[in-house]
Amino acid sequence: MSPRPQRFSSAAGLPLSLQSPDGVSVGPNQPKPQPMSQPTLGFWKLTFAITTGIWLGCLAVAVTAWLIWPNLPPAVVTRLAQPSAGTPASHLPARSNEEMFQQYLQRQQATQEQQNRQIEKSEQEKRFSGAPCQFWLQQYQANPTEGNQRKMDGYCG
Repeated sequence: MSPRPQRFSSAAGLPLSLQSPDGVSVGPNQPKPQPMSQPTLGFWKLTFAITTGIWLGCLAVAVTAWLIWPNLPPAVVTRLAQPSAGTPASHLPARSNEEMFQQYLQRQQATQEQQNRQIEKSEQEKRFSGAPCQFWLQQYQANPTEGNQRKMDGYCG
């Protein structure tokens, strides 16, 4: 049986120091020793291991492609062997800057006209839904005189 470490206490009742079974002195302000961890790989060993893994992976892909190439269907082989035709945008006919600018102006003008029509329509709806317009519209429908028509046109637009 191993001897138990002795405990000493100060006048305030706090332990002064303790001795662990392995003979290391641990006091109240000293951290407890941590068990040793497994040794780590060095930086260069780790770098070499990662690099080797990447190279072996690339080599495996290359060997697999080399072994599969003879077994591919002929249609796939001819499609892979042909150079690419380029992007689909290259098939569009070349347009001059002037043409593109004219198209831009036409689109802008059409958009502006559409916005103007929407604004005019909303303003007209506001005028027709207003109380004075409704009043003079009813007056004109009840008594279609020239004076009522002028008032209706003035308030309803």
